[in-house]
Amino acid sequence: MFYLKSFIKKVLKEDEDRKLGKCLADQISTPYVIIYRACDKNVFEFKNKDYVTLSKKFAIEHAESGHVYHEEQQHVIQALVDTKNVYEAYNPGEYFYVGKDKKAKEIYKTKGEDYEGLDEAKKPNKKDQYIHLPELVMKKKNLLKYLKEIYKIDLK
Repeated sequence: MFYLKSFIKKVLKEDEDRKLGKCLADQISTPYVIIYRACDKNVFEFKNKDYVTLSKKFAIEHAESGHVYHEEQQHVIQALVDTKNVYEAYNPGEYFYVGKDKKAKEIYKTKGEDYEGLDEAKKPNKKDQYIHLPELVMKKKNLLKYLKEIYKIDLK
């Protein structure tokens, strides 16, 4: 029973320590962003106050270091979320996802000792190809223009 009380206190303390910074919606005009998270290979959703990043590269590096530290495969998940659900965390480049549980898509599995650096992360995975959209094209009119110019897709 003592261990359970200790565990509950620790979890509550961690939640208290996760004080939210500025809301991303107050800082940028884009209504939606893609968030990434390095995590255990069995996690497939974002939960309230999870640490996240807007950088795929950062998430991959974090996952790879987690693989080495925990000696278990990790992965990176992503989701498109409203900027109203993203708040700054303490470290630059880190944020909190704040909201209801959000299903995520796995975009990367760690390679451990076979990992050769960030250049590898830039190579598209044939089984999991998707379009990454920069922040500035998330508004509908900019998105249509972007798709037409870069991917030769016309959605009239």
